[in-house]
Amino acid sequence: PPPPQHHSNQSRLHINPDELNLGEIIEGETLDLELTIHNEGHDPLTITRVHRSCDCVEAGTIEGVRLEPGKSKALKLRMKVKLFGQ
Repeated sequence: PPPPQHHSNQSRLHINPDELNLGEIIEGETLDLELTIHNEGHDPLTITRVHRSCDCVEAGTIEGVRLEPGKSKALKLRMKVKLFGQ
């Protein structure tokens, strides 16, 4: 018989789009964005936290969400444009 097939016991997270082009933006403008988080692995994964690089971005609630293999979830973001360093 053929040897058993083994798969990695890891979840793989993919975010789409992996890059955003915001074009020309104006100070004081608020942008509403949406990303899709997809589990490309063979095992379920649970999102435990969302890390923001600045306080100008608010992330929708997604902590605690469990994604089964092959499943996706939308993550809504709101970005408040302000001058760099403020």
